[in-house]
Amino acid sequence: MIVDKIKKARGYIARCICDYCGKEFNRVYYDANRFSHQLCSTECRIKYRRENYRPSKETKKKMREAQLGEKSHRYGKKASSELRQKLSKIRKGRFIGKKNPMYGMRGKLHPCYGKYCPEEVREKISKANRGKIAGDKHPFWKGGITPENRKIRNSVKYREWREKVFKRDDWTCQDCGKRGNGTLHAHHIKSFAHYPELRFDTDNGLTLCKKCHRRTFQKQSA
Repeated sequence: MIVDKIKKARGYIARCICDYCGKEFNRVYYDANRFSHQLCSTECRIKYRRENYRPSKETKKKMREAQLGEKSHRYGKKASSELRQKLSKIRKGRFIGKKNPMYGMRGKLHPCYGKYCPEEVREKISKANRGKIAGDKHPFWKGGITPENRKIRNSVKYREWREKVFKRDDWTCQDCGKRGNGTLHAHHIKSFAHYPELRFDTDNGLTLCKKCHRRTFQKQSA
């Protein structure tokens, strides 16, 4: 919970108490105000979610019933004998649960952290899946309610633009000089909303860290 709001030179700081362990800590007010629960560390967040966010037996039963019979997107489909043999060979000898050497590896500990698929591989995956699970053919389709802005920002083209901007600036914030701190943002010098023709122009991009990016928006809105 947020106990107090403190004014600083660069903005507001929230004095919080951890909802799991009761420890007092400070956090940027903008980040703290976004969440209803305040948790001081990743360990407390994981433990809190395990205790409070597990679905009840009734919810599990409803989820199971929603996928039974004809309601399931796999209803009436059977895997061929060749596919079954392939899956059997792949799964033989695999480690399950805590026996798996990759168990518990998340975030920066994971060997694939920070790695991206090459453009050639992305194009192959895109061509293979094109038209199969897109639009109204996808099981989670809700009639096209995703905003256009989010579609663009989640596209492969936008991600490639970000990577090019980061690579050009050597993954370094161009305001404070911090390098690769895990919170780098690709900032549009000319507004994303007002200049649609410059959205994917690398010359219109600038690498900033989270704090400097927020400060830039505050200056523009002032």
